[in-house]
Amino acid sequence: MTPSISRPVLSFSFSELLDRTFRIYRENFVTMAGWVALVTIPITIITLLLSPSTVALLGNQPLRATGQADFSQFIANILSFIQTILIVGPLTYMTSESLFGRKVSIGEAFSATQKRFGSIGCGLFLFGFVIGVFAVVVIIAGALFPPLFAGLGFVIYLGIAIGAMLTQVLTLEAISASQGITRAWVMGKSRFWTLIGLALVIGLITGIVAAVLGGALGALVTAVMPRGSGSMVPALIVSFFSIVVVSILSTPIQPIAFTLLYYDIRVKSEGLDIALESAANPDMRPVDVPAPPAKFSLDGKDWRNIAILVVISLVMGLLLAQAFAQFMDNFTRGLR
Repeated sequence: MTPSISRPVLSFSFSELLDRTFRIYRENFVTMAGWVALVTIPITIITLLLSPSTVALLGNQPLRATGQADFSQFIANILSFIQTILIVGPLTYMTSESLFGRKVSIGEAFSATQKRFGSIGCGLFLFGFVIGVFAVVVIIAGALFPPLFAGLGFVIYLGIAIGAMLTQVLTLEAISASQGITRAWVMGKSRFWTLIGLALVIGLITGIVAAVLGGALGALVTAVMPRGSGSMVPALIVSFFSIVVVSILSTPIQPIAFTLLYYDIRVKSEGLDIALESAANPDMRPVDVPAPPAKFSLDGKDWRNIAILVVISLVMGLLLAQAFAQFMDNFTRGLR
């Protein structure tokens, strides 16, 4: 374990955020990818084995829609939720410690964050519940009075602003789930368009890498499999192998990037770097620096952002509706 660096760089431009994200990932690749693999592989296997389609395929039986499918989906959702908690917390901690010049092991990352798993889980559940309630209310209201569908812009804004910083706040600060949601809201909305840009660029990069890697893995595994067997099991193995590998390699990127942005926000809006540098203890972390009180509020900037999202949503909706209408028109003509 290397000594702590007393004055780490905690503020970044957009290009520096991207560069530092992949540099940290490269420097901690074995630890980060290894942890994701430890969590992802067993959960993916359990989910796959519980799937009715897998059971029917392995038993050489026709797939039947029963209550078992609903139960399997329920279990899969719970496992996915647990997977998110177990992965994001330690990855956030690894990234944070990397900024301070420390390379932590998988065991150290797990030990340091396991006490926060409860808060992270409660925070994510509460966040999902709140966003879900808002979305249902807007959809019902929009069904009665279509212009109210514009409220989806507010739901999208709320979801992105809170969701992007929530796990970072709950992992790196000693804060309750409800307080974490409010604090994540204040931090996320302060850099909303940076969040959007960062997510889009990272999504594009990981999407391209996943497509290339997934295609290559699929072609490689298919090439060494026996042909003409007529069994779907090899295809299932190829699909499982490709999905797991791509997931393991791509999952750490977004938590790293959003953790760097978390530090950038705290430095530029709260003077976190000054507080850390002036402290007598060189091993101080964000949890040791009191955060300013946060409350849920909407200002003029928020309403402008929401209005922009509403316009974008309406334009995209109209374009999709037009494309669908054109497709249906061409489809019906082809049937005549």
